[in-house]
Amino acid sequence: MKISIDKSILWKSLDQISKVISTKNIIPILSEILFEVNGSGLSMVGGDGTVFLKSTIDPEDFQLLRSGSITIPGRRLIEIVKKLKDVIDISADGHQIVIKSGRSKFEMSGMDAEEYPKMELELGQVVSVSGQVLKELVTKTIFATYTKEDAPILTGLRITLTENGIEATGTDRHRLSKTAEKIEDGFDFTTVVGSGSLNELVKIIPDKEKVSISFYKDRFIVQTKKFVFSSRVLEGAYPDVDRITPTQFNSIVTVKTQDFIDALKGVNIIASEQKTNLVKMIVGEEVELSSESDQGKANEFLEIIKMDGEGFKLSFNAKFALSALESIDCEETTINFVGRLDPIVFKGVGNETDFHLMLPYRTEV
Repeated sequence: MKISIDKSILWKSLDQISKVISTKNIIPILSEILFEVNGSGLSMVGGDGTVFLKSTIDPEDFQLLRSGSITIPGRRLIEIVKKLKDVIDISADGHQIVIKSGRSKFEMSGMDAEEYPKMELELGQVVSVSGQVLKELVTKTIFATYTKEDAPILTGLRITLTENGIEATGTDRHRLSKTAEKIEDGFDFTTVVGSGSLNELVKIIPDKEKVSISFYKDRFIVQTKKFVFSSRVLEGAYPDVDRITPTQFNSIVTVKTQDFIDALKGVNIIASEQKTNLVKMIVGEEVELSSESDQGKANEFLEIIKMDGEGFKLSFNAKFALSALESIDCEETTINFVGRLDPIVFKGVGNETDFHLMLPYRTEV
């Protein structure tokens, strides 16, 4: 194998792959990046066993001097390419690799390309969405997923597909976030994808480009013009979250989203000194937020734009509330109240597909 390629072109692909290659080296070859080059182009594959990413470079974007394949130590290659400038020459004879650029020269050993795990790319049913839509599905919900390993299924996002929509749901048992987007030519399918995999995916998805999403057996595959992302899905039964989701409310209060965020950040200065991040909310002619700790107290007040129903009192986790509110991209937010011990719901006004639920604290307000 021998190629000559501009650093900027090579780096764009390597930077994507750097997000998914293994750092633990449990399986040595997973710390490598697979290079395969021929007249059809250059492909590079990296992964950690659960997630794999294949990035491709068109033949007109580099000079092919000799076809072939090899694996190259991933982290070392990334650091080398980051340092180099201009045109980079990469050659491999057997397992010996030489990388040159100007007067810089690096030599190292790779591994047999045949030993690298095969990336499963068999596609099932496919839908297409914009990169921005997929990003928003993830970023508006992923913060609500569970972070401990005692309930693995909750560490992922539930992706639900219907004939005309795609929905993402995240929950850690104490809060829930859900959002949906309309699509065309959908079908009925549900899977759960690990939040770690999706966090890496959103870093590389182009906003304006169409992406194809494939749901196939135990894989979740996203494909663009330049890369293919494949992640193993999580096994197990996702909880029936619709059962705990209220649909009718005794009080609905409308406030300005940014004002609510600012007020919560104020009281959270004190609330964050406690493990529970507890904030008390009293709704009457205005919204009063308060918190206290051994070191002090805080009070903030929020103007009500509209209220349907009577005033109420409850306590909740300020950190959870801030995560939900900061994902709402509407100027106004509704606070939806059933009862003091029932879930409280935040929704953006004008965007009913975004839905954020929290369980309140059982305290005397």
